[in-house]
Amino acid sequence: MNVFEVLQSRGYIYKTSNDEGVKKLLAQPTTIYQGFDPSADSFHLGHIISLTAYKHLLDAGHKIIFLIGGGTGLVGDPTGRDKSRPMMSEKEVQKNAVALEKQARKLLGDNSNIIFVNNADWLTKKSFFEFLRQVAPQISVNQLLTHETYQRRLEKNLNLSLLEFLYSSLQAWDFLYLFEKYNCRLQIGGRDQWRNILDGVELIHKVKGEEVFALTFPLLTTRGSKKMGKSEEGTVWLDPQKTSPYEFYQYWVNSPDVYFERNLKLFTLLELEKIKKIMKQHPQEIQHRLAFEVTKFIHGEEAATQAQVDSEKLFGREAAKAQDVPTIEFASLPAGQAGPGLAIEILVDSGLASSRSAARRLIEQGGVKLNQEVVTNPEKLVTGEDFDSQSTATLQVGKRKIVKLVLKSA
Repeated sequence: MNVFEVLQSRGYIYKTSNDEGVKKLLAQPTTIYQGFDPSADSFHLGHIISLTAYKHLLDAGHKIIFLIGGGTGLVGDPTGRDKSRPMMSEKEVQKNAVALEKQARKLLGDNSNIIFVNNADWLTKKSFFEFLRQVAPQISVNQLLTHETYQRRLEKNLNLSLLEFLYSSLQAWDFLYLFEKYNCRLQIGGRDQWRNILDGVELIHKVKGEEVFALTFPLLTTRGSKKMGKSEEGTVWLDPQKTSPYEFYQYWVNSPDVYFERNLKLFTLLELEKIKKIMKQHPQEIQHRLAFEVTKFIHGEEAATQAQVDSEKLFGREAAKAQDVPTIEFASLPAGQAGPGLAIEILVDSGLASSRSAARRLIEQGGVKLNQEVVTNPEKLVTGEDFDSQSTATLQVGKRKIVKLVLKSA
């Protein structure tokens, strides 16, 4: 099967500049690139689509150019934004670029068909007049004004700086540079990058008279129409120091049932026939298999296994033994003392609730559990009787927020 058909059958392809042209291109080994903005020092969950797509493309014998936007990052991608990004310093952009390349190398492994480049290596070395003479005459302002972001800014009378207006032209210049140096003929990216990528396709056609191609992935959202990769606590990062493997695993365990098949196809490398069999299982088994496979892909099998064990313990009687759960310690209780205190106060002290009033509302709404039992009394006291033989107890809000309470030995 042509890898184009593989990507299509798994749901990777949102739009291409020429379906038949891309399919024909991918029938033989070719060079493909995608750019990544160094706006942070870690990739997040939304980038996994690119990583798994790379695996399919690499297995088919293609070369991947992994571009870190150390040059364009100094400008800031305005796509989808109603106001300018805060300007980042060169030092911060470089620091993030180094971190992203290190992380990408670890995630993708040692493969001679992966080329890492940083567009700062040419954009910051070429002169502005070189850009004006080589690129600017080939870029139509009329075409730039068709960009959804630019149109929205202008319609709402929001500021659009010249710097932001030039961003897609710099990205187009990247494509031209990579075409000239590596014969790169396909740029891939999220569907929000469609117009930016197409600018590069059109630039190469005008300058070189050659046809190159664009392919975009879908931007996935949750049931609440939020961009996938965000949780109640914020962005789900791929760096284990920013989002632990346990927290990462829990994100997938709590994904809606309606997205199970989609997520298995896009975020794991399981064969489609295997996915069909998994989808016949009980929803709880599916969600844990999904969580395990994605966590294994990003953090390794050992971390995925530990996250799975901890997750299972968290929702059983052994909840307090899980290793990767925030812990609050209390002094051992003197004779006659009721316990650590009001559940409301512990919720606030542990960060599970933002205030006493918020904690009270959570209890009244049935959203708080002590040792897997729903707390119904807003004045509930946590007493020594709530701790097991190992002097531990668990306090939980919703499905994912949980802390372990421990009584220290005297």
